[in-house]
Amino acid sequence: MPLALHLGTDDLTRCRFAISPLCQTHEALRLLRRPTRHGYHQGWLRRMRRTVAGLDLAPLWLFIPPPGGYTPDFLGPPPEEPYPAIEDELARMRATDPDLAHAEMTRSLSCTPGLAESPQGRAALDDPAATVRRLADLTERAWRALLAPDWPRHRAVLEADIAHRSRRAADGGLDVLLTGLHPAVDWAGHTLTLRQYSDVPDAQPPDGRGVLLMPSVFVWPDVVSGFARPWQPTVIYPARGMGRLHTA
Repeated sequence: MPLALHLGTDDLTRCRFAISPLCQTHEALRLLRRPTRHGYHQGWLRRMRRTVAGLDLAPLWLFIPPPGGYTPDFLGPPPEEPYPAIEDELARMRATDPDLAHAEMTRSLSCTPGLAESPQGRAALDDPAATVRRLADLTERAWRALLAPDWPRHRAVLEADIAHRSRRAADGGLDVLLTGLHPAVDWAGHTLTLRQYSDVPDAQPPDGRGVLLMPSVFVWPDVVSGFARPWQPTVIYPARGMGRLHTA
């Protein structure tokens, strides 16, 4: 069964948009691990080849499993503000509770047989607080190398997407907004359904907090949902115009 998010009245009044430099960084890293599926991004991948070769991101790659695997949510938690600064997001990441980090890293490593028992996996889990700091430092390095130079153009595409969808919501209501997010997203009977996902037993229900909607330059052709507790339910979808960004 697909992943279904049941939205009550309070959820519908609290749906919101956000742009997260931290989440964009981790979506870019996931793209680098799965390049053959992303035809729109071939130009960006070619431009980044030499840059990526100069980055030692091995500890981060541990937690970016093959498609269908789980990436720890603390690496890119749903932002609490609409337009957070990368510095604030990195500070929040560095403040992750070690117990939460350990649980999410364990779940991520279990997606690859034997990885949790490997020397690298054991070292990461033995001192989760130190691992969080190391992953935050590497994420900051990846941000500066991969996204920061072009971030104004990236942000302009994301803001334009939000403006377009906000106008559609103003003209046609939430039904028009939610049905137009992505071909794999359905909206009917107060239920937002992500057909690319299997049903998840511990999926985080909205519980009156609404759903966070985040456009992404790098997530195409997929739509991604953050669902693990305690994070707010989130739908990350491909931004309109992202193809022109990488070819311009």
